[in-house]
Amino acid sequence: MADQSLADSLRRVIRNFGPISVQQFMGESNARYYAARDPLGAAGDFVTAPEISQMFGEMIGLWCADLWQRAGVPGPLRYVELGPGRGTLAADALRVLARQGLAAEVHFVEASPALGAVQARTIGAASWHADLSTLPDDGPLLIVGNEFLDALPIRQLIRRAGGWQERHVRDGAFHELPLQDWPAGHPLPDAPEADDAQRELFQSDQRPLPEAPVGAARPRAFRHAPAVMPGAVRQLQQDHLLMHRLWQSLRGALARIASGQEADFSHEDLTVLHRFTGLYASHIELEESVIYPASRALLGAPQLQAMGEEMAGRRRAP
Repeated sequence: MADQSLADSLRRVIRNFGPISVQQFMGESNARYYAARDPLGAAGDFVTAPEISQMFGEMIGLWCADLWQRAGVPGPLRYVELGPGRGTLAADALRVLARQGLAAEVHFVEASPALGAVQARTIGAASWHADLSTLPDDGPLLIVGNEFLDALPIRQLIRRAGGWQERHVRDGAFHELPLQDWPAGHPLPDAPEADDAQRELFQSDQRPLPEAPVGAARPRAFRHAPAVMPGAVRQLQQDHLLMHRLWQSLRGALARIASGQEADFSHEDLTVLHRFTGLYASHIELEESVIYPASRALLGAPQLQAMGEEMAGRRRAP
């Protein structure tokens, strides 16, 4: 698998599936930016409060201790931090919690292998999660997030005379497409009803399609697919980009093993490997349970065969 820049990855997604939302554009850009670097401090691009003074993290720790004690110490204390950076805030907060006699079980929600490795050196014993879905759900959590929500990808909606539009990216410029998947009951004026949104999903891109059977089959099929398909397709697109990044960090060690050499996996390597295998399993399950049954119902055997051959060719590429 050849190295591929973020720009090249996004161009390929847009070429195959059409314009992508600002939300997806931001998400992929953020993931690539944080995946391979420590952006904090004098050698990085920005600094946050925990890196300036330990007082910030200590105050967060005191707040957590007070909240936990006023709640009656309801079971084991689980400290969860979203986007924990270098782990500096957590180290200061956990130190204060320990002084209050509170031993915390630490959980970090972190998408960056590079920062995860730094956090492991700073904190030591912790559990890492790629998202919120794997956090413990059998008791209360103390969740901390410093400068986290403001960095998340957003959807940009624009009110025009003809209704609400969502901003997308294509060919280096913004494009507006009709907003068609907003949940029913949301307070946006004139928001489409859920049933109408489901029927109209992916109907907005009416550009002429190329004659090539593989390139044309997928967008045309998705225009008439069940309502679950657009979300599933977006998830697969995001999976592809994330798995590519994870693979790039593993390929050296795996290539040595494939050639019969020994390869030592670091803690960071094992974390990335665990993320890759878990993501790949869920990706295949989504393909087999949603994408393939819908495609089989919508497309003919020659189109399915052509798509399969194209996918197999990509997997055989060096």
